[in-house]
Amino acid sequence: MTDSELLASFRREENGDWTCIKPVLMDGTVRNMAFAPGARVSHVDMFMGVDVARKLDEAASRQETKAEIRTPIHH
Repeated sequence: MTDSELLASFRREENGDWTCIKPVLMDGTVRNMAFAPGARVSHVDMFMGVDVARKLDEAASRQETKAEIRTPIHH
């Protein structure tokens, strides 16, 4: 699953939590993790040993970096 696909299934809230907005199956360390719309994850939550909020933050950071690289600088 790409970062874009993963992020399309979640919305970042103002407080830094993430809310699932469409069903998604994420790769886990041992098993896949299923999230349904309305499921909320925060930085204090661990699912099957995975800090899902951190994973989402990292994916969002990679996407922002890619967007910055693609944006031409005009002088």
